[in-house]
Amino acid sequence: ATADGWPPPAVLSEDAARTVFLARSQRLRAAWRRFAARTNRHGQALALRRLVEQVDGFVQRPDGRPSVYPLPDGEALQGRVVERDVALAREELRAEVLGLVKGFTAAFHAARFEARQVSILADNVTLSERFEAVVRTRYAAGRGRKTSVLKSQMRLADMNDRLRSARE
Repeated sequence: ATADGWPPPAVLSEDAARTVFLARSQRLRAAWRRFAARTNRHGQALALRRLVEQVDGFVQRPDGRPSVYPLPDGEALQGRVVERDVALAREELRAEVLGLVKGFTAAFHAARFEARQVSILADNVTLSERFEAVVRTRYAAGRGRKTSVLKSQMRLADMNDRLRSARE
């Protein structure tokens, strides 16, 4: 909520605000840590070595001759598994960043719209105050009606209420 007469902060450009938001985002930091953990894990090769040994056991016959099964060798399989895991981690990071940017953009434009709405309402209040002063002057000069003064005061009160609720 803003107090009456309190000047709003200077408006940031969308790019600068997005940069600040992403730099401070805890969700982005967590997504980056997950990505780094999946792409830089040292135990990944050790975990996949068991899979390679199993594949090698199927590729060779007990007498040492190659098997007739068209299975890839263990090294190729390990490389493809790591490659797919890294690609999946990259896609998950990309999806998280795009979700954050989408949410930020919607919030930024909603806030910009609300700030513009408050500005327009403030201008309308100023205009209603001037109109009310003109109607009161006409009534004091004997050329206006009491109902016109009351209507203008009601409009002014309504505008002030709208402005107050928009600022909250």
